[in-house]
Amino acid sequence: KSTFLDILSLKYGLSYDLFINDKRIEDINEIIDDIYYLEQNPIFAEDLTIYEQWLILKKKYDIDIDLQAYINKLNLEDVQNLYPMQLSSGEKYRCLFINALIIRPLIILMDEPTASLNVEYKKIIMEIFDELKNNSILIVSSHDSFLIEQADTLYEINEYKLNQIRISEERDKSYKKDTHVKKINWFIESMKMKKHHI
Repeated sequence: KSTFLDILSLKYGLSYDLFINDKRIEDINEIIDDIYYLEQNPIFAEDLTIYEQWLILKKKYDIDIDLQAYINKLNLEDVQNLYPMQLSSGEKYRCLFINALIIRPLIILMDEPTASLNVEYKKIIMEIFDELKNNSILIVSSHDSFLIEQADTLYEINEYKLNQIRISEERDKSYKKDTHVKKINWFIESMKMKKHHI
């Protein structure tokens, strides 16, 4: 599943046919800035504090959000002025959610976003998912039953195949109403697999 997300993130270039709203993407530069990948081992600017990095992102994307409210919500008050090397893996991943809220890309890919989080944080993350999916497509890869139960649409990777095993009633209705949807409805795409490899 991680390899699948790597491919979707264009880590290996545009190696598949990609269509956005019925338009075929011919050049990786047309879409690369619209994809944000929350990897299990996130990369930060090591010589800047987490808060300094958020300020740079806010300026670059010209976004007006209540940064402190999200810092409090994700319980990052004690780490916002630390450097990335001083953070645990769970703290780093929570910081990435604020990055995504600032950047607001078209597509957000997440690999095991709740792996190091307790139940309370998982509930908070689901609230943030609800905010993110107003502007973005969320594709989440996970073995976490909590996330799997919340998914709008569920796929399973099994024997090298991607199989749809559940679709939300709301999305199913939108497909039946118009199979050539001009405007994408944003939903969480969640995947799980029976084996730990592809």
